[in-house]
Amino acid sequence: MKPIIKLSIVATLILCGQAIFAQDDFDAQMRQTINKHLNNNNCEKAKTAYDAWGKTDAELARRVANCGKTTTSTTTAKPVVAATSTTDPGVVINGVTWATRNVGEKGKFVAQPHYAGNSYTLKEAKTVCPAGWRLPNKDEIVLLKDFANPWTTKNGINGREFGTIPNTIFLPVTAGTNSTLDGSYSDAGGYWVCEIGCIYTGTNMYCTGYCLSFSSHEVSIKGEASNTNFSVRCVKNNSN
Repeated sequence: MKPIIKLSIVATLILCGQAIFAQDDFDAQMRQTINKHLNNNNCEKAKTAYDAWGKTDAELARRVANCGKTTTSTTTAKPVVAATSTTDPGVVINGVTWATRNVGEKGKFVAQPHYAGNSYTLKEAKTVCPAGWRLPNKDEIVLLKDFANPWTTKNGINGREFGTIPNTIFLPVTAGTNSTLDGSYSDAGGYWVCEIGCIYTGTNMYCTGYCLSFSSHEVSIKGEASNTNFSVRCVKNNSN
């Protein structure tokens, strides 16, 4: 009877794993649904969906509570920073200031937000942001990924728009090692994160770099070989 017990344990573990993945998928779908209603200013639908979800998410709860409200501020407006090859006005999303354009040549932003820019290995990517900017860390990428990020087209270039109006950034598709300054590809985007993750395979340690990866049907954070070429979107040095 021992083999039967072992099989039962394995089956139980598999079912538990499936349940965990199913819950993760459900949570992601609910966040997407709530964000969609908020972006369309469907406040009642957003509140109904959030209440039905039954989870606690401080940022979503704040946005649902403030949906449809008009706020005023007495804070003096900051001067707008000009968009040049080495400066960028930046956009604050979830407390992180993101550049509105990718990096082209080392130390320079591309001219337009829909340009893919140059592609770099992870080692190179850590040094290419203009002065005052840096590669984002994994926590900052997670904050960006969990916000609204609809698939869209800007000036004929596909990509995803992250954030909520008016604080949004457009990440154009990049096609990895084939990315070019004119952003001429259509269905995949890859952006480096400044951290690596390592796992042991037997006695060997295998390390990969984290990247934000997306297509027309999904957005994910995954590991890639650090010598892969991806685009770079910088964050302000004082972010987080």
